[in-house]
Amino acid sequence: MKYLFICLTVALTASAGMITPRLVDQMETARADAMIDIFVKPAGDVDCGYVAQATAGFSRADRREFAVSVMKAVAEQTQAPILESLKAWPSESVTGLHTNWLANFISCSATPDAIRDIAEPRLRRVGRLQAGHLPVHRTHRRPAGEHGRALQG
Repeated sequence: MKYLFICLTVALTASAGMITPRLVDQMETARADAMIDIFVKPAGDVDCGYVAQATAGFSRADRREFAVSVMKAVAEQTQAPILESLKAWPSESVTGLHTNWLANFISCSATPDAIRDIAEPRLRRVGRLQAGHLPVHRTHRRPAGEHGRALQG
């Protein structure tokens, strides 16, 4: 359940079409053919209220299974047009595409032109990917023991 909490935290952290300041700085100094490791966070979130309402009375395992299926469906739907745009670029401009349904983001290496092209309103955020770090910003922490209540909204 802590992963669901992380996912929900990611969903609340950024504004539409934003390229993070650190990535803008890196793009300004990079060569046109430089490959920059990025993450792309699509707009669109799981409706926690819907999940909580739809799973009222479910066992914990069934709630988890339902929440996972909803998270995968949202990720597939919101990532599809971005993946299509990224795949349209030649391999010299975009490489290493990876998707993540749990936190609903895409990671890859891309040139500054490709990054600018995909940073539009259907995205929530485009940022520099750092090795070993998920693109997660903690907006608040729950007290110990409350991680299992993430589905209850």
